[in-house]
Amino acid sequence: MISVLAERVQREIDDLAHAYPGMQAGAAPDGSIEIVIPRYPLPAGWSAPTCEVLVVAPPLYPDQQPDNFWSTPGITTPSDRPPNNIMGLVGKQGRTWNQYSWHWGATRWDRDCYNLAIFIRSIARFFQSQS
Repeated sequence: MISVLAERVQREIDDLAHAYPGMQAGAAPDGSIEIVIPRYPLPAGWSAPTCEVLVVAPPLYPDQQPDNFWSTPGITTPSDRPPNNIMGLVGKQGRTWNQYSWHWGATRWDRDCYNLAIFIRSIARFFQSQS
């Protein structure tokens, strides 16, 4: 079973690398996988066209759902305000990130229906809701 899960996670990471050029993924000391997308698109009118986004696949993924995300500090909405739901500045990977409270919308995580790509695409919904 473990090898099947490892294969699934590797396939998902490979698919993300194809969808998001420059994406990097690596294991964290706690067993999670940190995924950095260097040019995540922001909606029109934001302070930048893209930002870096960090997502963490928890150690028990896919049985445990991803939760929250992190982005480049300093991005602002079209009204020149920081996005809502910022939990504060957090150090990860030797850098400082804004951590956002983001619970992607499904009422219950189902590992057979959802994956990392769906969670990462849901972040666009968060940014759009702030525009």
